[in-house]
Amino acid sequence: MRIEWMGVAPSKCDGCGRAIKDTFYDMATKLGPWGCLCGACAYHGIGCGEVGTGRGQRYDKRRRRGGDAWVKTAG
Repeated sequence: MRIEWMGVAPSKCDGCGRAIKDTFYDMATKLGPWGCLCGACAYHGIGCGEVGTGRGQRYDKRRRRGGDAWVKTAG
């Protein structure tokens, strides 16, 4: 089953503010709240570092006609 991000895709990382390009992580942070993070913040910064139930998920951009889609690839 293919799961896609249904909301407005994040344009920048909630941790460092850098632009989100091809991958983002929707995950719990070490500080408590959840956020949309770049790879660096997800695994070496404020993210908990693991995807899975209760921890977070990874979304990758897929190009398609009519607009890009963000598809869940892990978690």
